[in-house]
Amino acid sequence: MLPNGNTQRGRTVLDSPEAIGRAVRAARLARGLRQEDLALASGTGRRFVGDLERGKPSVRLAPVLSVLRALGLRLEVAGPAEPDGRA
Repeated sequence: MLPNGNTQRGRTVLDSPEAIGRAVRAARLARGLRQEDLALASGTGRRFVGDLERGKPSVRLAPVLSVLRALGLRLEVAGPAEPDGRA
C-alpha cells in the first residue's frame, strides 16, 4: 500500500478516509466554496461535508459520490498493485 497522498502515474492515491477528506477540502477551497455551498451543490448537509473532510470512516458512499461530482472529481478503482508498487 502506498502512503497517503502519493502520486502514481499522475494520479494521487487516496487510501484512507483522512486522505479523501483532505482531497475534498483542498478541492473545495480551490474553488472558493464554503462547506455550506458544497453541501447545497451536492444535496448533502454541512455536517456531512465536515465529517467527510475530517475523514470520518463511517460516511455513506452515495453522498460521498455526490460531493465528488459537485467538485468535478471522480472515484476510480484500480487493480491490485504489483510488487514494485505500480498498479
